[in-house]
Parts: sequence; structure tokens; C-alpha cells
Amino acid sequence: MTAERRFHALLAVLGLLGVMFVAACVLAYNNRSVEAIGISGVLTGLIALAGTLAGQRQPTDQERKP
Repeated sequence: MTAERRFHALLAVLGLLGVMFVAACVLAYNNRSVEAIGISGVLTGLIALAGTLAGQRQPTDQERKP
């Protein structure tokens, strides 16, 4: 995966995190069970995915030399 595609995937995951968080807030405000549809589990998985996408570091020039 190229750096550009990884960046776009990270942006998509962060956007989805925001949408899911707003949905959870709306449900909680209306006294609906957020846990019944598993929003917290989905948010946890998306946070882990975002960490994986953002946590990949590029090798430095010194590491590339044989």
C-alpha cells in the first residue's frame, strides 16, 4: 500500500469514527441503548485500525544503506 493510499484510508477511518461517535451521541441523547447495536465495539476496532494505518513509519536513509 502506498503512502497516499494509506493516508486516504486513514482519513476515511477518521471520518467514519466521527460519524459513529455522532450516531452514538444521538442514540444516548434519545435514551436508546448504544450497546445494543455494538457501537462501542465498532469504535474500538476503528481506533485500532487508525493506529495501524498511522503507526507505520518509513525507514530512514541510514536504515536503507546495506
